[in-house]
Amino acid sequence: MFFLQKEILADKPTEGIHVAKDKKADVSFANLIVSGDKKYETRDQNRTLRRFVGKRIGIIETGDGPAKLVGYATVGQPIEVNEAQFNELRDQHLVPKGSK
Repeated sequence: MFFLQKEILADKPTEGIHVAKDKKADVSFANLIVSGDKKYETRDQNRTLRRFVGKRIGIIETGDGPAKLVGYATVGQPIEVNEAQFNELRDQHLVPKGSK
């Protein structure tokens, strides 16, 4: 998991990550990141975000029509968690139980 920090930017980044909308649960994880409500982005393989650690990036929502930029965040250092820790952090990563 990677810690994400909400920011208002004067300089806009030129790179971003795609964050899929959970259409089944009708949850826009991209908007939750940008609003600051979602503190951690979960990825099976942390190499997809590792190159962005310490950088401001665009947050791009996918999975519900055309991809769209919804805002920006700074990627923090990754942490590895086990299932119990993942469940304890659910209020910060906001991934519903059973979501993939």
